[in-house]
Amino acid sequence: MGAIFKKLSPKQWTAIVFLSYCAAIAFSMSFAMPELPEEQKSGALTEIVWNFRNSLQSTGVNSTMLFGGFVGLGAVVQRIKKGLKQSRLLLPLSFLIAVVWLMGAGFHINNSLDHLTSSAGQVLKSVIYLTGSTYLLFELGQVMFWFLENQSETKTEPKGKLAKFYKKHPFWFSFAVIMILWLPHLIIAYPGYVCYDAWYQLCMYYDKIGFTTHQPPAHTVFLGLFTKLGLKMGHVNVGLYLSVIVQTLTAAFVMAYAMFLMKKWGTPRWLRILSFAVIGIVPFYTDYIALEIKDTFYSVFFLLFMLELICILEKGTDYFKELKHIILLFVSVIGTFLARNNGKYALYPTVILVLAYFLIKARKKDKKNFLKPMIRPLVAFAAPIIVANMFFTALIKTYGVEQFGIREAMSLPFQQTARYVSLHGDEVTEEEAEAIRALIDYDALPAIYDPRFADPVKNTFKNESTTKDFTRYLGVWLKMFFKHPSVYVNATMNQNYYLLYPFVENDGGYDVIYTETVPEGIGGFFTPTVNGDLGITEVEGLQGAKMVVRGLYKSCFSLPVVGMFSHPAPYCIALLFLILFALKKKSWRLLIALFPLFVSAAIVVAAPVIQEHPRYTFPIIYSMPIIIAYYIHLRKPSEAK
Repeated sequence: MGAIFKKLSPKQWTAIVFLSYCAAIAFSMSFAMPELPEEQKSGALTEIVWNFRNSLQSTGVNSTMLFGGFVGLGAVVQRIKKGLKQSRLLLPLSFLIAVVWLMGAGFHINNSLDHLTSSAGQVLKSVIYLTGSTYLLFELGQVMFWFLENQSETKTEPKGKLAKFYKKHPFWFSFAVIMILWLPHLIIAYPGYVCYDAWYQLCMYYDKIGFTTHQPPAHTVFLGLFTKLGLKMGHVNVGLYLSVIVQTLTAAFVMAYAMFLMKKWGTPRWLRILSFAVIGIVPFYTDYIALEIKDTFYSVFFLLFMLELICILEKGTDYFKELKHIILLFVSVIGTFLARNNGKYALYPTVILVLAYFLIKARKKDKKNFLKPMIRPLVAFAAPIIVANMFFTALIKTYGVEQFGIREAMSLPFQQTARYVSLHGDEVTEEEAEAIRALIDYDALPAIYDPRFADPVKNTFKNESTTKDFTRYLGVWLKMFFKHPSVYVNATMNQNYYLLYPFVENDGGYDVIYTETVPEGIGGFFTPTVNGDLGITEVEGLQGAKMVVRGLYKSCFSLPVVGMFSHPAPYCIALLFLILFALKKKSWRLLIALFPLFVSAAIVVAAPVIQEHPRYTFPIIYSMPIIIAYYIHLRKPSEAK
């Protein structure tokens, strides 16, 4: 470390110290406008000084420790980046993420940006925060790039019986380790956790309410059939638990397959060990394996699709000659398509991109017969998509499911309209109000609008609305955007800043059986309950253990290191950095592998909610270890330093 410090120039030292000081202050102060006596508001300079003083929330010792850490980080980066050709876009990207952090700090106070610019003191705090955050992100991005660029494949493994078994049977070893890590959670969770969505699905399946596509029909039927099986076996709890076991085994199988590929590639041991630790500790895994919710199955099948996508990129057209891979691709596509209604929006563009990639390669190889090699890939992708659509249609007809159609895709526009009406309702003409009223409950918007949650507005959608009504609404929506574009931007960011803002815990979890009736105002869920007929019950003897586990889950979100892996933001920031690195290296295979994750992030932005619902980002979270392993695998071993 001393050698690093000695080789820094005065100019470098000045920049590091200044930016580190800004960063230390940025993460030691509150953005809320402090209550100031009148004498402390007399003049801009006085307000700035006292606002700044009353906003510092950390002690001198803590802020000095932060400052020292940032200085050390900056000094290290100055040394490691010599000879490392970083992307010129890293600084702009860091700045954009810092802007999201700044907006998040404002939205977290009162769902607006008023606190960021309401006085001279607030503006100064915003500038300091933006400067310090950009510096931190820029340095972390450089460290991440340098670190990944200097990783090499592991060619030797430790000796011993376990290591020997791992070397000979990497899949079954990984499967066993994952199941051992999950087994205590699975036992304590009996008969499984049932969230509000699952109750809603059971109400639909047992005809307590109308069966609709608000929840994926395939998962609704899956849940309903297992509860029926439990009733036939003597108690519904048994059937419910069997469905949890099937879900857990499926998740363990797919994640063991990911670990198998990492072992096959010689992925560095630290990444494999870290992946096992995250799978066995982080609540995003340990809590959700025993939860009745569509997102677990969807994320697992999505991960399987990602694994097969990477294998396709590695093997080329030879991939489509291996039956085991064709079967796994078939299962992954159907599972991703059916487990969530928006699964197809991630699948379709990815399939088109992969086919285009193979078409370009085939044409470069043989301009006359380039279509022949495309037959196998086309059939391999088309077959499961056709089967999934046929199965979906069969479910719709068999159970008389009502399709919501466009409603599910309109969460974000409806949310933007609701914010506009809440803030600028006096500017809305009667004609515009009627156009909005034809689709959603215009008159209720100011009362039901929740900046962080779109369901209250979306659930007022009128299914009887016509294509003409929709066209009129889009015209009004576009017109309002040009009047107050900042309203639309703020509505989008207010709901989604948790994707990149790691300084507010996103600790949503489901670790009980929610048996109480859900009020209609919360997310628009219906009040009828089905448990009077089913009788799903908690096991009294497990309540003490469940309380302990619940406390451990909640602690994970705040613990050092573990807490970082228990928040969606680090994964989403890493995704953006990886896309940038792939562009820098012109690694088209890596970019294609990252594409479905980017689409998934875009789907989350358009979804109803992310705060307290990190499950929407699980496709990204579950896929991150294999993506990083693939990044390292694509590098030539000789380049590692």
